[in-house]
Amino acid sequence: MDYMDYMTARQNNLPTAKVGNVELYLQEINEYLEAGKIFIVQYRKIYQIKHINYKPEFIPYCGILVSTFQKPLTKRGRYYAMTAKEVNDLVGFELVAD
Repeated sequence: MDYMDYMTARQNNLPTAKVGNVELYLQEINEYLEAGKIFIVQYRKIYQIKHINYKPEFIPYCGILVSTFQKPLTKRGRYYAMTAKEVNDLVGFELVAD
């Protein structure tokens, strides 16, 4: 999602899903999932994007906390979408299965 798509989505009040403290538009989540990036790394926490389908009128995604670290993984206020391999490389051991 480029900057113009982001601003259009913001102006049109498209639905968002909250993963940790990060609000993501559904279009962004779909792009991440298509690329295999199912983990959101934010400061000291790692979340996994999960699809939930128990109430279709609500947003179909949520973030599940995978792990919390004492050492910061990203700068405060930043987040990155990553694959399982990228997460394991970041933390230095196999935290999540590929």
